[in-house]
Amino acid sequence: MKNVLVFILSFLFIFAVKGGTTSCDFTSVEAKIDGLLQTYPEIPGAGLVIGYEDEVFYEKYWKIYTENTIVPLASATKLLSGVTIMGLVDVGLIDLDAPVNGYLPEFTGDKAQMTVRQMFSHTAGMPINRLLENTYILNAYNGLTLAQAVSVLACCEPLMYEPNTAFAYGGASMHIAGRVAEVVSNKSWPDVFSQYLTTPLGINSMDFNGLGVTLNYRPAGGAKSSLPDYAKVLNMLLNKGRYHTTRLLSEQAVEEMLIDNVLDKQIIFPPEDSGIISRYGIGMWLRLNYLDGSLTGIHSAGARGFTPWIDYDLDYYAAFMVDDDNTRIKATMAEVREEIRQILSNNWCGTQPKPVTKELGLWYDPQHNGHGFEIQKIGNNHAGVFYTFTQQGEPIWYLMDVKNQQDGISGDLLYVKNTGTSNALQIDSHSVGNFVINFNP
Repeated sequence: MKNVLVFILSFLFIFAVKGGTTSCDFTSVEAKIDGLLQTYPEIPGAGLVIGYEDEVFYEKYWKIYTENTIVPLASATKLLSGVTIMGLVDVGLIDLDAPVNGYLPEFTGDKAQMTVRQMFSHTAGMPINRLLENTYILNAYNGLTLAQAVSVLACCEPLMYEPNTAFAYGGASMHIAGRVAEVVSNKSWPDVFSQYLTTPLGINSMDFNGLGVTLNYRPAGGAKSSLPDYAKVLNMLLNKGRYHTTRLLSEQAVEEMLIDNVLDKQIIFPPEDSGIISRYGIGMWLRLNYLDGSLTGIHSAGARGFTPWIDYDLDYYAAFMVDDDNTRIKATMAEVREEIRQILSNNWCGTQPKPVTKELGLWYDPQHNGHGFEIQKIGNNHAGVFYTFTQQGEPIWYLMDVKNQQDGISGDLLYVKNTGTSNALQIDSHSVGNFVINFNP
């Protein structure tokens, strides 16, 4: 008698919903945050979120903070603004490597050759914040609009160095790029931000009044956000531009953000003292491996302590929310980040079976789930393969031979030998069972 194998698949079938119970113990992480709040009792609260792919498996708040608490982001804004700029790149409104005077003719001389890529990687030549001759330019309370502030930078602020020859961390160049975004879109910076980031991701807490109500929006440091909303952006970046079923950025755009733009340039001002090789992409710090220079993660910590990061070695994202002074926070954050790495290095913390991704497809790890589903390339065709195990632990593979695609997908199961090896596949043409796959939107 033939067996019938039934799959019920949702479009989000790999991912757990918020509220699932993780199998991991984060008590040691919580103890470090407890210690920080005991040392500085005036800090009103804190929050921490950690997730894999589309699953938030840890979320906790301290003291008065909740999932609805909104805090200023300071330089954690840069990552969000970088995403927004790349949205404009995706639709062809901005060329990262075009001279700025093509967008803003008021920039002349050496400043005319600055590019948006350089502006969002601190290599455009503009002075660092504390060395600006016109120090009021980045002030939210100066009564200027973003356009007016950028006009002052164009006419009256000399370059600190020749564009693309050095790295100096600051906010003035991103101010200029924000104005470029306004001009090419014919929208205000907040409206651009809404169109290319917050609205598609269903984010309600973010805006650019983090330093007070203003028209001089600061793409480098003026946003505010709740913790869950910021986590959505990290989730999207970890998933190469996709958030659940929403494609926010192309994979190429995300890859562009992760390219090191510092390279061998002179380092004039890096506010980094982490002991880790750090370089800069588009709106974010890049963590590189000491030995081979490969990308291991990104981060975008702010001066008020809000600290988001992605770890590509362990495929997770996290963000710590606080509103204080980062000089009091960063030592604890280094310990928290390392403690999380230790936990995730030794455990799978998701509430769903661990997804395993390889060149030919995606399937569940049989050590966690006991069976799996794989996409195999056979000749010029791709086919589904189901595998399970005998009581003796030997794998059994079945090719899914699709017969009907009207009400889902169904067909025959064919026995397969030597699947997943370098040997030629041997497929039994006689059906040993049937399968049914139903897609639930």
